[in-house]
Amino acid sequence: MPHSRTTSILALIGLALVGATLLVYWPVSAHELVHFDDSRYLLENTHVRGGLQWSTVAWAFTTDRMGTWHPLAWISHAADWSLYGANAGGHHLTSLFLHALNALLLFAVLRRMTGRTWASAIVALVFAVHPLNVASVAWVSSRKGVLSALFLFLTVYAYVRYTERRSVAHYLVVMAAFAFGLLSKPVLVTLPVLLLLLDVWPLQRLAWNGRARGGAHPWLEKLPLLAMSAAVSCVVFAVRATGEPVHWTQRWAQVPISYLVYLKRIFWPIGLATPYPPSGAPALTAVLGALAILLAITVLTFRLRRSHPYLAVGWLWFLITLAPVIGFVQVGAYLMADRWMYLPMLGVLVAAVWGIDSWLPRTRSTAAAVAMVMVAVVLGLSGVTRAQIASWQNTETLFGRALAVTENNRTAHYNLAWYLAKEGRPEEAIAHYERAIEISPDHFPSRHNLALLLWSEERTEEAIEATCAALRVLDPSAEDIRSRLTERLGGASCAER
Repeated sequence: MPHSRTTSILALIGLALVGATLLVYWPVSAHELVHFDDSRYLLENTHVRGGLQWSTVAWAFTTDRMGTWHPLAWISHAADWSLYGANAGGHHLTSLFLHALNALLLFAVLRRMTGRTWASAIVALVFAVHPLNVASVAWVSSRKGVLSALFLFLTVYAYVRYTERRSVAHYLVVMAAFAFGLLSKPVLVTLPVLLLLLDVWPLQRLAWNGRARGGAHPWLEKLPLLAMSAAVSCVVFAVRATGEPVHWTQRWAQVPISYLVYLKRIFWPIGLATPYPPSGAPALTAVLGALAILLAITVLTFRLRRSHPYLAVGWLWFLITLAPVIGFVQVGAYLMADRWMYLPMLGVLVAAVWGIDSWLPRTRSTAAAVAMVMVAVVLGLSGVTRAQIASWQNTETLFGRALAVTENNRTAHYNLAWYLAKEGRPEEAIAHYERAIEISPDHFPSRHNLALLLWSEERTEEAIEATCAALRVLDPSAEDIRSRLTERLGGASCAER
């Protein structure tokens, strides 16, 4: 193909990727910030609200706010505040532009590694419009996800260039891009292992038995990157906050089931929500069944690893990139979240697209049929994504959606109640607080906020009852809160209530 024609095709693909991403996600430019981390990340954060300055940068590298460590994400929020202030639309547009850039980089990386233009374009387009990515793009607090992905793609692209012409300068670029990725979100600690997968396929620098090819040193090359991952992991474990702890036996039992749920959502992204309520301990039969399915897929992909290496590599990419957040170690308040699929889904998408491309006959009629199916798939995903984006308009729509598609979602009831109370809708707020308490009777914040709301509404008897109930579940060490609540009782006794 003539060089000028190739350049034109690549330019059109790039424009199509950016255009599709902006077209599908543009409604976020009119969305509000939501009362679900956005307040703590931005509105109540004096450092971020101070804008981009040296003191903010120093704070970003030393803070453990939100129970994790992602200084570059904090810096990006501060930079946005310097540009947009409290204008939520500007903050949303930054995340949207990052997502569009990620789709472009994904296409560039896949094409550079494989030489396959159209297969790479399809993966990038599906990634750009997939509903599982809505939480990463439409939720400003999830900026760290799209930002870290940007540097992952840059790291992989720099690594591919390094493999083409090994030099210290090229390797330093790899290390720098990886460092920026770790500073954006520490979940990228698995990237050195992912690069080893890419060494197997499509770069073919490493055989499946672990032997290097063509004078490469893939194992040694990963040691500095592994050292960086280890250092960041130590920092994360030192500052991590776990929310309400879940016993390791329950978390580990949930792992195989979570993997299958995530896999299903790639192909059937219906009923998505933020947040998902915690599930109870799964039945042993469900755990064993999920393990059997995962093992069967793993065995099948490995049996086909020589003739269809992308299957094993894609499957392992999915398993490995989810490992830090799948539940082996609790690093947050939730065991599952759609935003964690931003990178893991890529392995499955590549395996699916390359598999279809290799197994179907190469005829014009087949190509036309595949093109029609892919158009239908992209349009269908885009429609679901637009509907999902609508749920992120504001706090009420976000948690209303969660309550519509999940059951016993205490977090959604609690946060929606807070929002309704702030909006001057006390009766609705009280109903949601009561439902949150019904789901989790020992949840002190729900009982505390309900009591305060009842006091503000001058419903004295109900307020006294709610205050006494809150005191019964209050942590004994919280003396300041206990004294304030006792003072509100004004001498009323809780002994008989």
